[in-house]
Amino acid sequence: MSPPQASGRAGAGTDTPIPIGWYIQSASVPDGATLPVTFPASIVHAFAFVSGFSLSYSGGDHHVRTIAVQAQATANSTTVVQVTAHCEMNDDSGNKATASLAVTVIGLGA
Repeated sequence: MSPPQASGRAGAGTDTPIPIGWYIQSASVPDGATLPVTFPASIVHAFAFVSGFSLSYSGGDHHVRTIAVQAQATANSTTVVQVTAHCEMNDDSGNKATASLAVTVIGLGA
């Protein structure tokens, strides 16, 4: 199967197809962790999207003040992309939630 094609301007008045490869991987990443996600080809750009999250307090009733989730991907022109998760849930008593993110990573190859 050939990679998808995108049109681009290669010169004056000429549209030349530019081959691009894109790949999708998923990972479950605990809060504060950085995990490697391996792709089948070299990746030059990577994008991480939060596709789900799990946040929970242990014991008792808590009044949630804020919830924040974030995923970040770093590609270094290799087949491995580093994915970092940050998530938090705060209440007025300073309790810390147990957290993890489901992350979808899209990698763009050369």
